[in-house]
Amino acid sequence: MPTGIKDLRITQIGLETTKGAAVAQTNRLVSLAEFNPNEMAYEPQPQIGVMMENPTSDILPKRWTDIDWKGEATYEQLLYLMEMSAKGGVTPTGAMADKTWAYPFTVSADPALKTFTICRRMTDGTINWEEQCAFVFANSYTISAAIGGTVMFDAKLIGRPVDITPTMTGAIAVPSVNFIASADVKIYIDDTFAALGTNALAESAVDWQLSVDPQYQPKFFQDGRADRSFTNYGLKRLTYNLKLNAEANAKVMDKTTGERNRASTRAFRYVRIKATGAVLGGSFYSLQIDGIFRYKEGQFDQKGEREGNDLVPLELIGAYDLSNTTPLKVSITNALSALP
Repeated sequence: MPTGIKDLRITQIGLETTKGAAVAQTNRLVSLAEFNPNEMAYEPQPQIGVMMENPTSDILPKRWTDIDWKGEATYEQLLYLMEMSAKGGVTPTGAMADKTWAYPFTVSADPALKTFTICRRMTDGTINWEEQCAFVFANSYTISAAIGGTVMFDAKLIGRPVDITPTMTGAIAVPSVNFIASADVKIYIDDTFAALGTNALAESAVDWQLSVDPQYQPKFFQDGRADRSFTNYGLKRLTYNLKLNAEANAKVMDKTTGERNRASTRAFRYVRIKATGAVLGGSFYSLQIDGIFRYKEGQFDQKGEREGNDLVPLELIGAYDLSNTTPLKVSITNALSALP
């Protein structure tokens, strides 16, 4: 009997007009999502005169789905991750072919994030199995890159229970996308927000990983929902951190002007991660991540080596600067004038 084939899987996505109301998909993702249902059965233990565990029927008291969505990042499809984690309903700016999507993370109000319906198809090449989840939003994710590859993302999403009865929206073509090469990335660490983007870790940074826990969480209530899933969302604090490996040089190790000094003095670190791609309109395809950080610890030191040079792990945690009340923001420039 034929079995499912990974290379033939299809994942599609649609923006929900009303949170939790499933919609037809409008775009195909160039990455894969895997559904992990959480439907733990509860086993009552009535005393009915038999020596046996679980002597009667069970119930499913709480149901939701964890979704693993990961792949190689593109300038186009990172928009979905930003809409469900940073700010919803963004309208891009730009009069020419280049359109810039700005996503400031709001920490003083509801960021009005968007939710999505995600549908996927598994197949053995002949028979298809289709399923979907509604009310999908980001629970946590990482964006990362290492030398010799592309920028990657790994998102942990959450949604309502898996629906195994849908029909996948047909005739959605594979979209044109632009992948983000790690070689196009520069990392800057500066002393002030105004100077952000001037002090590059040139000939130092090797790899990096930004981790983000956004502000939405599922809220369950005793309200008689037929699917026994979460009714709505609630807010929680934004958490983010950055880990990177850098070769030891003066910018990292100098005792008065280097990052070691800034760690021990507990100074704010204003970090920019910027990828610049091909020419587009009056500018370029680009991904820019700006954040306010402090070093997690008061000191760091060499750990290991790379091609004969000392390697230093840097770990920073998100920080709040009263004079710059948007601690994290992402800007993406692509050719899209609307979310597909």
